[in-house]
Amino acid sequence: QNKKTMVEFVSANPTGPLTVGRGRGGVMGDTLARAMAAAGFDVVREYYFNNAGRQIEMLGESLKIRYRQVLGETAILTED
Repeated sequence: QNKKTMVEFVSANPTGPLTVGRGRGGVMGDTLARAMAAAGFDVVREYYFNNAGRQIEMLGESLKIRYRQVLGETAILTED
């Protein structure tokens, strides 16, 4: 075969609870890529971290604020 192919798959949401349903994309993508490689395909895997969106932005902001607080700076973490 030696046909080059790309399999793209995504991670579970890093800000939510990890469940079997949320983890299936990674499992299915990796399984498909392994099966294709075993069949003779030249497989390239593209694994996307599901790290975009407001939740991740808020996580990053809260980490920066807490870090500044540890350094003794005045930084306020809002509830939102």
